[in-house]
Amino acid sequence: MPITFLPSYVLTNYLEAYSAKPIDTSLEAMESVSAHADDSLRAATFLDDEIGTQGKDFNDMLNQILLRDTKVRHFFYRPQVSKGRVKSCHHREVSIFC
Repeated sequence: MPITFLPSYVLTNYLEAYSAKPIDTSLEAMESVSAHADDSLRAATFLDDEIGTQGKDFNDMLNQILLRDTKVRHFFYRPQVSKGRVKSCHHREVSIFC
């Protein structure tokens, strides 16, 4: 009995650690993005399975958010030209008229 128990215990622990690592790293990336409001972080992806696809999709989502935020900042905070002079729009509140 102990002879068969030990190899199965070792194998089970190895497989658990192997399968849990991608999930743990994805969760850590999600928690870091949420806690620090830092959308430049990315999840590490290891395999081409469902968990790897989830990590890649999470990274794609963050890329889309970053792209959208850049477009919004560019649209609302771009310099405006008035009579040959450039003035900046640095308001905290979004205003069409700057």
